[in-house]
Amino acid sequence: MEKARHLFVLDDHQETEDVLRAVLEPTGTSVTRVRNWRQLKNYEPKQEEAVLVLHSDESLDAHPEAKSFSQIPRVIIGRAETRAPSGTPSEESSHTGVREHQLEEMFEFKDLLRAIDSLWRSDS
Repeated sequence: MEKARHLFVLDDHQETEDVLRAVLEPTGTSVTRVRNWRQLKNYEPKQEEAVLVLHSDESLDAHPEAKSFSQIPRVIIGRAETRAPSGTPSEESSHTGVREHQLEEMFEFKDLLRAIDSLWRSDS
């Protein structure tokens, strides 16, 4: 039996959620858009079944609420502190053990979907 997959989208852009929902929900993935870290905390996602898409220029350290989600695999879009090339695991991920992909601010959805898929595949 395949395990449940949950994708959480913390992004101010509605179209990101819309595209991810249209592509991933027919495959059995639950897509939930959250507007802030406190709202994400209500879901208590588990590391083994969740991926977080974060579209923010702020460091995760700027959000104390984010600490409890520090081990959840994630795709970060447009955060300047990470210096990895687009679509590859970031340097930060190798230091913290968190599986993470970095995408440029201007990204293509195929790259986002590829990054999400690789995070789930690496957990299999």
